[in-house]
Amino acid sequence: MSRSNEIFIGELERAYIFHTSYNSLEERRVWIVRNKNRNVDNIKDKLPFRIERTFNDFSEVVASISKGDNIERIIFSLADVPQKDIVKVFGNFEVIFPNYEKMMKKINKPVIAITTSTKGAGKSAVTLTYATYFKNKNIPLIVATYPEFNGKFDSSITHSVIKTEEDIKNSPFVIESSEFKPYLSLNIPVYVGIDYTTLNNTKTEIVIWGICKGSTEPPLIKPDVYITVVDLGREAWDYISYPGIYNLRNSHIIFLNKANIFKNSLKEQLIMQELKEINPNAEIIKVRQVEIGDDTSIVVPEDEKINIYEILGCYIKGI
Repeated sequence: MSRSNEIFIGELERAYIFHTSYNSLEERRVWIVRNKNRNVDNIKDKLPFRIERTFNDFSEVVASISKGDNIERIIFSLADVPQKDIVKVFGNFEVIFPNYEKMMKKINKPVIAITTSTKGAGKSAVTLTYATYFKNKNIPLIVATYPEFNGKFDSSITHSVIKTEEDIKNSPFVIESSEFKPYLSLNIPVYVGIDYTTLNNTKTEIVIWGICKGSTEPPLIKPDVYITVVDLGREAWDYISYPGIYNLRNSHIIFLNKANIFKNSLKEQLIMQELKEINPNAEIIKVRQVEIGDDTSIVVPEDEKINIYEILGCYIKGI
């Protein structure tokens, strides 16, 4: 098969990570769905591949795709699209997904990855919960997150360490910065970029992969503990959306959020059963969110006997 008959469909950052991690897009056709509908014209000339088309959302992709495009294979890397929709839209094409394991880089620091099955599940609250815990224990830590390319993007710059508002303004990897603020107020640096192996050169003792507002992407660093947050308030089909289903299947721990709202409900029972079928080896912990400030929350377990910090010691020695 000619690579010119393969199309990569996804957001800009995912395309770049895919290209630089393990599989070149140089000869492939690249369709970019613009994150937050932003302009990519000031970035595309700096990329190591050519963007053929840009779209505002998945519905525009659906309306545009046809057999007349000489497509034989689709590399699908767009988040939060139900698998049933992927099958419905691309049923006449061969569809493959990125190999996330090849995109994850191994570093010499313990890594806790906080991911989610769907947007808005409470990943940020879980990330802040663990970050606050280690900060209070005086354990040096860094929170790492997914990049968002802006007009300052330069592939020769591998990463930014965000410690101040000025760092946010100068970083080529930050667009939405509101979720950085709780960490800056705690003097916890946020690490974002295109090469996370540079974390090996830091003095941090633990890395938490998280934040990533509105993203269900798996981590770009190989985790020692893989945690996925599930929102009990969402419908069942959300749990088989791409790539949230990957997170669920690979998790060591699943946090079932908003358990206080759906306590002992039929919905809770059905979702528990479904999660056990998806990943029978994961430990499922019911939690609820507690507000600690304006638009800022942490999580606590519904069962007071469960220590969500000590459980990390099953996977990382010395915690």
